Amino acid sequence: MEDLSDEQKQRMEESRQKALAKRKAAQTANLIRNTVFVENKPAGSRAGEGFFEPDAPAPVKKLYQPPEHEVECVECERPFLESVGRQKFSLDLCDECRKSLDKYRLVPRTEAKTLFKLKDCDLDMRPPPLKCLEKPNPHREHGAAMKLYLFCQLEERAKEVWGSLDALEKEKNKRKTDAKKRKKAAFTNKISELRRELRAQAYQLPANHEHTYGDEKKSDDNEDEYFKECTSCGYRLVFEKL
Repeated sequence: MEDLSDEQKQRMEESRQKALAKRKAAQTANLIRNTVFVENKPAGSRAGEGFFEPDAPAPVKKLYQPPEHEVECVECERPFLESVGRQKFSLDLCDECRKSLDKYRLVPRTEAKTLFKLKDCDLDMRPPPLKCLEKPNPHREHGAAMKLYLFCQLEERAKEVWGSLDALEKEKNKRKTDAKKRKKAAFTNKISELRRELRAQAYQLPANHEHTYGDEKKSDDNEDEYFKECTSCGYRLVFEKL
């Protein structure tokens, strides 16, 4: 050491200091790894600067786990692992049978309510709520998702609501009859309004007005009754044929 020059001694000391600094940095990094956990944060996130304490772990997103065991399809009895029927409708039904059998067809919510005369509460609130498959609505780009139901499950829900499918058919026929009656009543009221308007116009006709009748028609209320209407004022001449 006595034969070394001052310059050599200085370089050796600088190397020793660098080695000590490198060892200290390694010890510090090892201490950090043993006491904290580095979390990969999304870009732009500054919460915790990417660190959190071991006793407060970050929330883990729960991913869908497929079933581990095969089941038999309720229709074809072939084993399968996963399907839309099993995942969305809690039904051991393979996708092939669901697509090929009409009773498992998917029905949109609006059509389901009309077809089975169901209300929103019958689908969503009557226990258990009916399961559905949600898909983007092709008619509304930014609207709510379209809800699809299984036909057979809708049919069972209709039995619960109406008592039986026969009772449902009777309700459908009753509503059709009521709708026809309302339509006929609205048409009759419209005809009455037109007649009143024509009578009001008749008061403005000249005093020497002579009726000009159109073709005779048969009355709807009486088989033996016929009538003619004036083409100018709407006056109706009623008569019977013997």
